[in-house]
Amino acid sequence: MKIGILTYHLSHNYGAFLQAYALTMRLKEEFPEDSIEIINFNMPVAEKYYRKVIWAENRFKSIRYNIARFKTFEKAKDLLPTGSNELHSNSMEEFINMVKGKYDIIIAGSDEIWRLTGSRGFPNPYWLPGDLQCVKMSYAASSRSDFTALSDEKQKVLQKLLNGFYYIGVRDSSTYESVLSVVENKEKVHMNCDPTLAYKFSFDREKGKKILVDKFGIDPAKNTVGMMVTNAAVVKQIKALFADRYNYVSLFQKHNGTFSCPYITPFEWIDVISALDFFVSSFFHGVCFALNTGTPFAALEKNKVNKDKSKVLDLLAGTKLEQRYITGDLNRLKDMIEKEIGTRVDYEPEITNLRNEFNGFKETIKEIKRNR
Repeated sequence: MKIGILTYHLSHNYGAFLQAYALTMRLKEEFPEDSIEIINFNMPVAEKYYRKVIWAENRFKSIRYNIARFKTFEKAKDLLPTGSNELHSNSMEEFINMVKGKYDIIIAGSDEIWRLTGSRGFPNPYWLPGDLQCVKMSYAASSRSDFTALSDEKQKVLQKLLNGFYYIGVRDSSTYESVLSVVENKEKVHMNCDPTLAYKFSFDREKGKKILVDKFGIDPAKNTVGMMVTNAAVVKQIKALFADRYNYVSLFQKHNGTFSCPYITPFEWIDVISALDFFVSSFFHGVCFALNTGTPFAALEKNKVNKDKSKVLDLLAGTKLEQRYITGDLNRLKDMIEKEIGTRVDYEPEITNLRNEFNGFKETIKEIKRNR
């Protein structure tokens, strides 16, 4: 049997890359006799967006950093288990022609592939439109969009698209409720953990420490606080809490007064997180890899959203770690860092139940195989 995965594998961020890799590799572990690959598809409107990011900041040093990071992700895509055919197109018709009859199952997801806003528009190929001559599934798809904001005509399109899926797996409670409100057969809607939690990545803490010294240039005599946040003012506030007691490391966007390196691969990024003494992340996958590596962390909300739309809070609620979610109380963050910096935490009991959410998805694929 041949299984194709359609997701944002070419997005220029570590989480998008690693969730695509994780789902593919976990399925390869479970179904070694089958052919499993990422469908090598991307939309030029998305590629244009990532090129615009390079020029998002005016300071020349930041532009150089963004260019280097862009090149790093362009090289990293060769590490992904993608199919040999490749298509870059905004056309749903061209996408349908590319995949029709080529796969027994196509899985849409993970990540925010069903977001209704953004450059890709709606509808788009990530909803698996048309007769693809295969079983359609989704795994850990996320939207967190307001389906009722669509016109009546587009809501009908949305319902038809979702009704065409044999199994609908979503990543967060908000998307789950939204899909339930639209789809006719509600029994095929399921909650899934993110693939980065379903697949057990290996990591090397000593290698991560070496990368921090050799590539970032930290002082190895100090503890290191890693930051993966978008708000420069928050970074400045965190530094002000502890002055020069710690190294401060930026792990995605570069911030003034922090150590950073645009040339680390996604797998080196995991090693670095494992080597941090404390990690502050506004990014969903940053939190996932803190959990995976046993790194003490705090999750800062990066968007002004209702709590029921927060994917980070949804993840922490599922692991009963809501106390690590911070919306603005930096005094509480200060207490957490002072108490936990340099410790190791075993989050395995908290994430075991989430990992078990993969089992129902796996059994559904087995059922499909039996019936073909």
